[in-house]
Amino acid sequence: MATWKDVEHAEPEFAARARRIFDAHKHKTIATLRATARRASPGSRRSSTAAS
Repeated sequence: MATWKDVEHAEPEFAARARRIFDAHKHKTIATLRATARRASPGSRRSSTAAS
């Protein structure tokens, strides 16, 4: 998995734009996205192998 520094080095314009968007507001939402998911799961700690 790439680090943020890797992204900044490889795509500095994209990284700068993303940083401006992240820094525009005090509160942030962190979400997990999976190819098999139909929606974002903010704060989800459930394993993808867990039974439904």
